[in-house]
Amino acid sequence: MLRTDSHSFHGHPESWWFTNITYRASNEEIYQWRSYGPEGVQVLIHALERGNRQRDQAYVWLWRRAPASLRDRLPTPANNRAIRMCAGSMLGLLGADAKPAVPALLENLKIEKDDSVRQIVLGCFEGLLKALGDQEKQKLLPIFLDSAKSRDAGVRNNALVALQFYPQDPRVLPVMTGALKDGDVGVRLTAAKMLDQMDHQAALKAGVVVVVVECLTNAQTSSHSWIAAESAFFLGHLKSDPGLVVPALIGTLHDPDTYARGNSAYSLGQFGPQARAAIPELLKALDDSEPYVRDQAARAIKSIDPAAAKSSPQ
Repeated sequence: MLRTDSHSFHGHPESWWFTNITYRASNEEIYQWRSYGPEGVQVLIHALERGNRQRDQAYVWLWRRAPASLRDRLPTPANNRAIRMCAGSMLGLLGADAKPAVPALLENLKIEKDDSVRQIVLGCFEGLLKALGDQEKQKLLPIFLDSAKSRDAGVRNNALVALQFYPQDPRVLPVMTGALKDGDVGVRLTAAKMLDQMDHQAALKAGVVVVVVECLTNAQTSSHSWIAAESAFFLGHLKSDPGLVVPALIGTLHDPDTYARGNSAYSLGQFGPQARAAIPELLKALDDSEPYVRDQAARAIKSIDPAAAKSSPQ
Protein backbone atom coordinates (compact mmCIF):
# COMPACT_ATOMS: atom_id res chain seq x y z
CA MET A 1 0.00 0.00 0.00
CA LEU A 2 1.29 3.45 -0.90
CA ARG A 3 2.23 5.52 2.11
CA THR A 4 0.44 8.86 2.36
CA ASP A 5 1.18 11.88 4.53
CA SER A 6 -0.69 11.87 7.82
CA HIS A 7 -0.48 15.62 8.32
CA SER A 8 0.83 18.83 6.89
CA PHE A 9 3.66 20.96 8.21
CA HIS A 10 3.61 24.74 7.88
CA GLY A 11 1.02 24.61 5.13
CA HIS A 12 2.52 21.82 3.04
CA PRO A 13 2.26 18.02 3.13
CA GLU A 14 5.35 16.24 4.40
CA SER A 15 6.05 14.91 0.89
CA TRP A 16 6.53 18.51 -0.27
CA TRP A 17 9.10 19.11 2.45
CA PHE A 18 10.87 15.85 1.64
CA THR A 19 11.57 16.97 -1.94
CA ASN A 20 12.54 20.52 -0.96
CA ILE A 21 15.37 19.76 1.47
CA THR A 22 18.62 20.94 -0.05
CA TYR A 23 21.78 18.89 0.11
CA ARG A 24 24.54 21.02 1.70
CA ALA A 25 22.01 23.76 2.31
CA SER A 26 22.66 27.47 2.59
CA ASN A 27 22.91 29.19 5.95
CA GLU A 28 19.45 30.65 5.37
CA GLU A 29 17.87 27.21 4.92
CA ILE A 30 19.71 25.83 7.95
CA TYR A 31 18.42 28.76 10.02
CA GLN A 32 14.89 28.09 8.75
CA TRP A 33 14.97 24.43 9.78
CA ARG A 34 16.52 25.31 13.13
CA SER A 35 13.66 27.75 13.74
CA TYR A 36 11.17 24.87 13.37
CA GLY A 37 12.59 23.23 16.49
CA PRO A 38 11.73 19.62 17.43
CA GLU A 39 8.78 19.52 15.00
CA GLY A 40 11.12 20.25 12.12
CA VAL A 41 13.48 17.52 13.30
CA GLN A 42 10.56 15.08 13.23
CA VAL A 43 9.86 15.95 9.60
CA LEU A 44 13.52 15.32 8.79
CA ILE A 45 13.33 11.99 10.63
CA HIS A 46 10.34 10.98 8.51
CA ALA A 47 12.32 11.96 5.40
CA LEU A 48 15.26 9.87 6.59
CA GLU A 49 12.91 6.89 6.91
CA ARG A 50 11.53 7.39 3.40
CA GLY A 51 12.07 4.31 1.26
CA ASN A 52 13.49 2.15 4.04
CA ARG A 53 10.11 1.02 5.33
CA GLN A 54 8.81 -2.27 4.00
CA ARG A 55 5.69 -0.62 2.60
CA ASP A 56 7.81 1.88 0.62
CA GLN A 57 10.05 -0.85 -0.74
CA ALA A 58 7.06 -3.01 -1.61
CA TYR A 59 5.40 -0.19 -3.53
CA VAL A 60 8.54 0.49 -5.58
CA TRP A 61 8.86 -3.23 -6.32
CA LEU A 62 5.22 -3.48 -7.46
CA TRP A 63 5.32 -0.22 -9.44
CA ARG A 64 8.36 -1.32 -11.44
CA ARG A 65 6.68 -4.62 -12.33
CA ALA A 66 3.21 -3.27 -13.05
CA PRO A 67 1.94 -3.09 -16.67
CA ALA A 68 2.63 0.27 -18.29
CA SER A 69 -1.10 1.01 -18.49
CA LEU A 70 -1.40 0.64 -14.71
CA ARG A 71 1.88 2.40 -13.92
CA ASP A 72 0.68 5.50 -15.75
CA ARG A 73 -2.23 5.82 -13.32
CA LEU A 74 -0.10 5.36 -10.19
CA PRO A 75 2.14 7.94 -8.49
CA THR A 76 5.75 7.62 -9.62
CA PRO A 77 7.94 6.62 -6.64
CA ALA A 78 10.02 9.47 -5.30
CA ASN A 79 13.81 9.35 -5.38
CA ASN A 80 13.96 8.07 -1.83
CA ARG A 81 17.74 7.76 -1.81
CA ALA A 82 18.12 11.46 -2.62
CA ILE A 83 15.51 12.34 0.03
CA ARG A 84 17.40 10.38 2.68
CA MET A 85 20.70 11.94 1.65
CA CYS A 86 19.28 15.47 1.90
CA ALA A 87 17.55 14.75 5.22
CA GLY A 88 20.74 13.29 6.69
CA SER A 89 22.73 16.27 5.43
CA MET A 90 20.33 18.73 7.07
CA LEU A 91 20.32 16.82 10.36
CA GLY A 92 24.12 16.96 10.34
CA LEU A 93 24.06 20.71 9.71
CA LEU A 94 21.70 21.21 12.64
CA GLY A 95 24.34 19.75 14.97
CA ALA A 96 23.26 19.39 18.60
CA ASP A 97 19.77 20.68 17.70
CA ALA A 98 19.22 17.34 15.95
CA LYS A 99 19.64 15.35 19.19
CA PRO A 100 16.02 14.06 19.10
CA ALA A 101 16.93 12.31 15.84
CA VAL A 102 19.60 10.08 17.40
CA PRO A 103 17.37 6.96 17.67
CA ALA A 104 16.30 7.38 14.03
CA LEU A 105 19.90 7.87 12.91
CA LEU A 106 20.90 4.71 14.74
CA GLU A 107 18.02 2.77 13.17
CA ASN A 108 19.03 4.03 9.74
CA LEU A 109 22.58 2.75 10.22
CA LYS A 110 21.17 -0.67 11.15
CA ILE A 111 19.08 -1.05 7.99
CA GLU A 112 20.49 1.40 5.41
CA LYS A 113 21.92 -0.36 2.35
CA ASP A 114 23.12 2.70 0.45
CA ASP A 115 26.70 3.62 1.39
CA SER A 116 26.27 7.26 0.39
CA VAL A 117 23.41 7.65 2.85
CA ARG A 118 25.31 5.76 5.55
CA GLN A 119 28.28 8.07 5.09
CA ILE A 120 26.09 11.15 5.56
CA VAL A 121 24.29 9.73 8.58
CA LEU A 122 27.58 8.82 10.24
CA GLY A 123 28.75 12.38 9.60
CA CYS A 124 25.84 13.69 11.68
CA PHE A 125 27.45 12.33 14.84
CA GLU A 126 30.45 14.66 14.70
CA GLY A 127 28.15 17.42 15.92
CA LEU A 128 25.96 15.20 18.10
CA LEU A 129 28.30 13.12 20.23
CA LYS A 130 29.39 16.08 22.33
CA ALA A 131 25.76 16.55 23.35
CA LEU A 132 25.17 12.92 24.36
CA GLY A 133 25.66 11.31 27.76
CA ASP A 134 28.03 8.40 28.28
CA GLN A 135 25.30 5.77 28.20
CA GLU A 136 23.89 7.12 24.95
CA LYS A 137 27.36 7.20 23.41
CA GLN A 138 28.10 3.62 24.41
CA LYS A 139 24.99 2.40 22.60
CA LEU A 140 26.38 3.88 19.40
CA LEU A 141 29.96 2.63 19.68
CA PRO A 142 29.43 -0.89 18.24
CA ILE A 143 27.97 0.47 15.03
CA PHE A 144 30.85 2.94 14.63
CA LEU A 145 33.35 0.14 15.09
CA ASP A 146 31.50 -1.99 12.56
CA SER A 147 31.25 0.89 10.08
CA ALA A 148 35.03 1.39 10.28
CA LYS A 149 35.29 -1.98 8.48
CA SER A 150 32.97 -0.97 5.63
CA ARG A 151 33.91 -1.59 2.00
CA ASP A 152 33.11 2.08 1.33
CA ALA A 153 35.86 4.64 2.00
CA GLY A 154 33.41 7.41 2.89
CA VAL A 155 31.71 5.24 5.48
CA ARG A 156 35.05 4.23 6.99
CA ASN A 157 36.16 7.86 7.04
CA ASN A 158 33.12 9.14 8.91
CA ALA A 159 33.18 6.21 11.32
CA LEU A 160 36.71 7.24 12.31
CA VAL A 161 35.54 10.81 12.88
CA ALA A 162 32.92 9.50 15.30
CA LEU A 163 35.38 7.18 17.03
CA GLN A 164 37.57 10.10 18.11
CA PHE A 165 34.99 10.72 20.85
CA TYR A 166 35.87 7.38 22.52
CA PRO A 167 39.51 7.90 23.53
CA GLN A 168 39.24 5.73 26.65
CA ASP A 169 37.73 2.65 25.00
CA PRO A 170 40.45 0.03 24.42
CA ARG A 171 38.84 -1.09 21.15
CA VAL A 172 39.25 2.27 19.45
CA LEU A 173 43.02 2.81 19.37
CA PRO A 174 43.73 -0.39 17.37
CA VAL A 175 41.07 0.62 14.84
CA MET A 176 42.62 4.08 14.46
CA THR A 177 46.19 2.82 14.09
CA GLY A 178 45.04 0.12 11.67
CA ALA A 179 43.33 2.76 9.53
CA LEU A 180 46.71 4.49 9.03
CA LYS A 181 47.30 1.71 6.47
CA ASP A 182 43.91 2.05 4.78
CA GLY A 183 43.86 1.71 1.01
CA ASP A 184 42.26 5.14 0.62
CA VAL A 185 44.51 8.19 1.05
CA GLY A 186 41.68 10.30 2.49
CA VAL A 187 40.88 7.69 5.13
CA ARG A 188 44.55 7.49 6.11
CA LEU A 189 44.67 11.25 6.57
CA THR A 190 41.49 11.23 8.65
CA ALA A 191 42.84 8.40 10.80
CA ALA A 192 46.00 10.42 11.46
CA LYS A 193 44.02 13.52 12.41
CA MET A 194 41.56 11.68 14.65
CA LEU A 195 44.34 9.76 16.37
CA ASP A 196 46.09 13.05 17.07
CA GLN A 197 42.85 14.46 18.50
CA MET A 198 42.64 11.50 20.86
CA ASP A 199 46.27 11.34 21.96
CA HIS A 200 49.01 13.45 20.38
CA GLN A 201 51.90 11.38 21.72
CA ALA A 202 50.24 8.11 20.75
CA ALA A 203 49.75 9.52 17.25
CA LEU A 204 53.43 10.42 16.90
CA LYS A 205 54.43 7.01 18.23
CA ALA A 206 52.15 5.33 15.68
CA GLY A 207 53.99 7.10 12.84
CA VAL A 208 51.39 9.64 11.73
CA VAL A 209 54.07 12.02 10.42
CA VAL A 210 55.25 9.48 7.87
CA VAL A 211 51.63 8.70 6.95
CA VAL A 212 50.71 12.37 6.42
CA VAL A 213 53.83 13.03 4.35
CA GLU A 214 52.82 10.07 2.16
CA CYS A 215 49.31 11.53 1.90
CA LEU A 216 50.81 14.83 0.81
CA THR A 217 53.04 13.16 -1.77
CA ASN A 218 50.24 10.96 -3.13
CA ALA A 219 47.89 13.93 -3.39
CA GLN A 220 50.38 15.75 -5.59
CA THR A 221 50.12 12.97 -8.18
CA SER A 222 46.31 12.68 -8.00
CA SER A 223 43.24 14.87 -8.33
CA HIS A 224 42.77 15.18 -4.55
CA SER A 225 43.88 18.78 -4.11
CA TRP A 226 42.02 19.06 -0.80
CA ILE A 227 44.13 16.22 0.62
CA ALA A 228 47.32 18.07 -0.32
CA ALA A 229 46.02 21.24 1.35
CA GLU A 230 44.88 19.48 4.53
CA SER A 231 48.02 17.35 4.78
CA ALA A 232 50.24 20.39 4.40
CA PHE A 233 48.39 22.27 7.13
CA PHE A 234 48.30 19.29 9.48
CA LEU A 235 52.07 18.81 9.23
CA GLY A 236 52.48 22.31 10.62
CA HIS A 237 50.28 21.35 13.54
CA LEU A 238 52.28 18.19 14.22
CA LYS A 239 55.54 20.15 13.98
CA SER A 240 57.65 16.99 14.17
CA ASP A 241 60.45 15.35 12.17
CA PRO A 242 61.61 18.41 10.17
CA GLY A 243 64.15 16.31 8.27
CA LEU A 244 61.28 14.45 6.62
CA VAL A 245 58.60 17.11 6.59
CA VAL A 246 60.43 20.25 5.43
CA PRO A 247 61.51 18.82 2.03
CA ALA A 248 57.97 17.56 1.41
CA LEU A 249 56.51 20.98 2.19
CA ILE A 250 59.07 22.70 -0.02
CA GLY A 251 57.96 20.51 -2.89
CA THR A 252 54.33 21.43 -2.27
CA LEU A 253 55.10 25.13 -2.70
CA HIS A 254 54.78 24.35 -6.41
CA ASP A 255 51.47 22.49 -6.14
CA PRO A 256 48.75 23.64 -8.59
CA ASP A 257 46.31 24.16 -5.71
CA THR A 258 46.38 27.57 -4.03
CA TYR A 259 45.62 26.27 -0.54
CA ALA A 260 48.18 23.48 -0.82
CA ARG A 261 50.86 26.08 -1.62
CA GLY A 262 49.68 28.54 1.04
CA ASN A 263 49.30 25.90 3.73
CA SER A 264 52.75 24.54 2.95
CA ALA A 265 54.22 28.01 3.44
CA TYR A 266 52.28 28.35 6.70
CA SER A 267 53.54 25.02 8.02
CA LEU A 268 57.12 25.74 7.05
CA GLY A 269 56.84 28.83 9.23
CA GLN A 270 55.78 26.65 12.16
CA PHE A 271 59.19 24.95 12.06
CA GLY A 272 61.06 28.23 12.44
CA PRO A 273 64.84 28.06 11.85
CA GLN A 274 64.55 24.29 11.29
CA ALA A 275 63.04 25.11 7.89
CA ARG A 276 65.86 27.38 6.74
CA ALA A 277 66.32 25.24 3.62
CA ALA A 278 62.94 26.51 2.43
CA ILE A 279 63.96 30.17 2.26
CA PRO A 280 64.90 30.23 -1.48
CA GLU A 281 61.55 28.73 -2.51
CA LEU A 282 59.63 30.88 -0.06
CA LEU A 283 61.26 33.98 -1.55
CA LYS A 284 60.02 32.85 -4.95
CA ALA A 285 56.56 32.33 -3.47
CA LEU A 286 56.45 36.05 -2.65
CA ASP A 287 55.69 36.50 -6.37
CA ASP A 288 52.90 33.89 -6.38
CA SER A 289 49.76 34.89 -8.28
CA GLU A 290 47.59 34.27 -5.21
CA PRO A 291 47.50 36.70 -2.24
CA TYR A 292 47.04 33.87 0.28
CA VAL A 293 50.26 32.20 -0.82
CA ARG A 294 52.21 35.47 -0.85
CA ASP A 295 50.98 36.36 2.64
CA GLN A 296 51.83 32.95 4.13
CA ALA A 297 55.24 32.94 2.46
CA ALA A 298 56.06 36.36 3.92
CA ARG A 299 54.99 35.24 7.39
CA ALA A 300 57.01 32.04 7.11
CA ILE A 301 60.16 33.89 6.09
CA LYS A 302 59.85 36.16 9.12
CA SER A 303 59.52 33.13 11.38
CA ILE A 304 62.36 31.15 9.80
CA ASP A 305 64.92 33.85 9.04
CA PRO A 306 64.12 37.44 10.13
CA ALA A 307 67.22 38.71 8.33
CA ALA A 308 66.04 37.29 5.04
CA ALA A 309 62.63 38.84 5.65
CA LYS A 310 64.18 42.31 6.05
CA SER A 311 66.14 41.99 2.82
CA SER A 312 63.28 40.53 0.74
CA PRO A 313 61.05 42.78 -1.36
CA GLN A 314 57.63 43.43 0.20
